[in-house]
Amino acid sequence: MRTPIILCLSVCLIAAGCGPMDKRNSEAVKKEMEDRKVKHVLPSQITDKAKEKGLAITDAAQKVLLQTLMKKIESEGILGAVEYCNVNAFPLVDSLSKANHVTIRRVSNKWRNPKDAPTDDEVAIMEAYTYSVEQGQAPREEVFMEDNSTQVVYTRPIMMGAALCLQCHGTPGKELTQEVADKIKGLYPEDKATGYELGEWRGIWKVVFEKKELVLEL
Repeated sequence: MRTPIILCLSVCLIAAGCGPMDKRNSEAVKKEMEDRKVKHVLPSQITDKAKEKGLAITDAAQKVLLQTLMKKIESEGILGAVEYCNVNAFPLVDSLSKANHVTIRRVSNKWRNPKDAPTDDEVAIMEAYTYSVEQGQAPREEVFMEDNSTQVVYTRPIMMGAALCLQCHGTPGKELTQEVADKIKGLYPEDKATGYELGEWRGIWKVVFEKKELVLEL
């Protein structure tokens, strides 16, 4: 008669010991399932998030470049600023790309640095901007997102917004002195980025996001 009593006691002890553990396990499993749950979001939510982050990132990039350029002009003049941009503009943008876990580019049909020339994938985007400008429409920010792509592309127009810009991008012999024009030509033999007027569209900022990163922030 002892065996049934021992078995019964053993079962009771096991049940008593496993009860709380099962509860904890079940809570852990539930949390894991919640974490793994597929997040359903609308495409419009993703594009809105891309616009929000894209605007903030390009604002920061533009601010850093402008502030750095102003300091260089104050200390070394326009010629010093041209030399500084030649060496440091790309590293500055790259550092912002890494800090924000995105890819940031400046793109223009009339580039100064050949690295800013449109790639095959960017030609269509630039054509769309060019067409809207030719139609008298103000260029605006855009978001490009394909269903089968893992990336989301944000673009924002770069405008000739200040007279200061014309000292490097204006008309030679007018806003652009011959000395500065010669310096630019020496550093950028293929330069096309002159002849602009105040308020004119010059190119775009382009920010490439990973779609899944945007979704995680929604």
